[in-house]
Amino acid sequence: MLCHRAQGFTAERNQPCKLSRRMTPAALAKINFARNHKKVALTLASLGFTGIFLMCASTILTSADPVDIARQNFLGGYEMKISLNLEGNDSTVTDAEAFDRVQRNNPLNDELKAQLLDNPQIESVTALQSCTASVYLPGNTNVEGIPYFDVVGLSKEFLEQHQDTLLTGSMNYEELVAQNGILMDDSSGMVAKFGKYNAAVGDVIEIETDTGEKVKFTVMGLIDLNLREYAGFYLYIPQELLSVIRPNTTNFNSQYLLDIDLEQLSEAEDFVYQLCGDNQALGIQGMESAISFCKETLKLWQTPLYALVIFIGLFALINLINTLMTNLISRQQEFGVMQSIGLSGKQLTKMLRVESVYYVAGAMAITLTLGTAAAYASCQMFSQVGILGTLNYTFPVLHIAIFFAALCAIAAVYSVLAIRYCRKQSLVDRIKTME
Repeated sequence: MLCHRAQGFTAERNQPCKLSRRMTPAALAKINFARNHKKVALTLASLGFTGIFLMCASTILTSADPVDIARQNFLGGYEMKISLNLEGNDSTVTDAEAFDRVQRNNPLNDELKAQLLDNPQIESVTALQSCTASVYLPGNTNVEGIPYFDVVGLSKEFLEQHQDTLLTGSMNYEELVAQNGILMDDSSGMVAKFGKYNAAVGDVIEIETDTGEKVKFTVMGLIDLNLREYAGFYLYIPQELLSVIRPNTTNFNSQYLLDIDLEQLSEAEDFVYQLCGDNQALGIQGMESAISFCKETLKLWQTPLYALVIFIGLFALINLINTLMTNLISRQQEFGVMQSIGLSGKQLTKMLRVESVYYVAGAMAITLTLGTAAAYASCQMFSQVGILGTLNYTFPVLHIAIFFAALCAIAAVYSVLAIRYCRKQSLVDRIKTME
């Protein structure tokens, strides 16, 4: 290296400058690390990709809360749901006919509600009223895809308390009753996708009664009941209009929503299963069971995800080992010359160790920067989609520590093996190796 002025010569004496650089093992390691840019970039890229993928997978699994995931099936603040069950019914009848048949002998009656409320662990029981019917959207676009809908009956009190859910139109109870009005919630886009219908105020929807007559309902409002206890349905009418669709039905209860203290959830579930478990017309969903199911599901996801991380990581580690060993073998003459002019075995060990540490440090830097950013973005994305509930970002300390420990172990083992390999040949033989 020459001085900057006059092609490496001083201005005063036109003499070359003397190179002034400390040739320490650490400085030599830095020079050697930086001289093969492509190989270094490829190795760091593979290690970094492994770290990023591990960070994303472990962060999502660590941040996922089984309770929050289970809560998605129990929107509205309740912890158990008892529903009418159609399983085991005659397959020759339609869903609407099967549901109507069960509902005419409805087990979700006042007697069952009283028995549930007798248990001090159950704080309240809310009845959701609905019926299942053949629905004809404008243009009959849904007939082939989803011909049957659950039509929910809403009370006047509920509509008055949830005016904030109205997107457009009106949800006045008296107006809905007087004009055979219907409210539609397609905030999920499912009706538009599978029913091929984009809801609009003023459209006319026909609903078939149990006598075969088609009653016209006018769409008077579009709503979004997400996060309410009625989430997951699409069509809503005033409760008193349910009898227009099903004049032969007197009890329209389709679900009992139970509010239970989480600390007493297990005991309450046992009681409900003892009370209703033998009734084939009822299906029971409990928060405790849902939480256990979510925990088991997350464990099942861990195995393939971490297996994939390990698979990718092995290739990255093999690439690192290959890079280090290739450098070691191809530089025997270089090491021999350096030792012949004064480099000690201890200094050579330090130089090789520092070189491997550069790779480890590079992989750590990529993982902690790009990996953390990618993991946080993944948590935000999954939270918006809602598949795993709301993810509260949690840094996966244990997983990353294991990954870094593996890298450090390879670096340490490499430095030991490298010295042993160098000692197998004499200094003279190593200098002659590449001649």
